[in-house]
Amino acid sequence: MGVAREGELPGRGFHAMMRPAGGARGGSTGCGLDSGLIMEPVPYDMSLAHSDFTTVAWLLALATGLALAILVLTHVIGPRRRGKIKEDTYESGMEPVGDTRRRFGVRFYLIAVLFLVFDAEIVFLYPFAVLYPRLQSPEHQEWAAPLVAAGYTPAFLLGAMGAFFVLLLVGLAYEWRRGVFKWN
Repeated sequence: MGVAREGELPGRGFHAMMRPAGGARGGSTGCGLDSGLIMEPVPYDMSLAHSDFTTVAWLLALATGLALAILVLTHVIGPRRRGKIKEDTYESGMEPVGDTRRRFGVRFYLIAVLFLVFDAEIVFLYPFAVLYPRLQSPEHQEWAAPLVAAGYTPAFLLGAMGAFFVLLLVGLAYEWRRGVFKWN
């Protein structure tokens, strides 16, 4: 990076750019070095890069400051009542019975994993559901034409989603065979 010149706006700078002297080809010294290259300062604008990072920094500072303010205000103006009932474990309005470290059945975890699998399915289906009809509509042909030209035709997308559904159905059949959905 070069130094800013007098009268330059803040956020602007210079970098050196090599160009041939006197035409497209520079003279050669015969040892592989071009003697006809000239270093010339070329102005560039740094304000955009600084403004992008400044925005992110301000956002992080604001989020951190807000979190700290909420924590401090909670301790400053929050209630300070102490007692056996306030410090007791609260479990959906009922007193807890038994040890809290008891073992859960594996069925709970299987249902949780099954929920995550089918919940993640929606994340992958949403872009398909938005994109598929637009590929066929005439008012979206301007941006859809490069996708179709690259091979992402509606038939390809339908086949990809079909393969995705087949994998999900195989997983569902496996879970069904293992008896995950039986509540005894």
